[in-house]
Amino acid sequence: EMREKQKHVFNIMLDSALDNNLPVSIHSRESFADVLKMVEDKGIKKAHFHFFDGSEEQAREIGKLGYYISVPPYKSQKRAKAISAMPLQQIMAETDSPIVGSSPKSVENAVMFIAGIKKLDYVNAARLTTENTKAFFNIKYKSNQLSGLGRRQ
Repeated sequence: EMREKQKHVFNIMLDSALDNNLPVSIHSRESFADVLKMVEDKGIKKAHFHFFDGSEEQAREIGKLGYYISVPPYKSQKRAKAISAMPLQQIMAETDSPIVGSSPKSVENAVMFIAGIKKLDYVNAARLTTENTKAFFNIKYKSNQLSGLGRRQ
C-alpha cells in the first residue's frame, strides 16, 4: 500500500514537472525499474538520477534515453562500471551533503572519481561536469563567477 501511495505522489510530481517544463531529479533506490518506466511513460524529457548507485545496464538504459546521472564522492566497483557505461555529457558530480556526512567540498572527490574512470584530468572533468549541470538545470552565469573551480590538477 505504501508503495502505491509513493507511485501516486510521484505521478503527480511528474505531471507537475511536465506542466511547468521542469527537469526531474530522482532518487530511485530499490525502485529503479518502476521509476524508469513511469518517467519514460510520462514522456519526461529531462531526468536526473541523483546519487546513482545502479548497475552498468541501468546506466546504459538511462544514457540511451538521454537522461543524466549524478555521481557522489563514494567509490565502488559498481559505480565505476556505471560511469563507464554512461556518455560523459550525461554525468554530473554531487555530494548529497549534508545528508551522508560529506561537505560541499567533497564534490572534488566525485569529480576525481569520474576523471579517473573517463581518463580525464581533474580540470577537464570539473569543467565538463559543470557544463553538464548547467545544461541540465538551464543555469546561466558568467564564467568568472566560478573563478575557483578546477584548482586541483
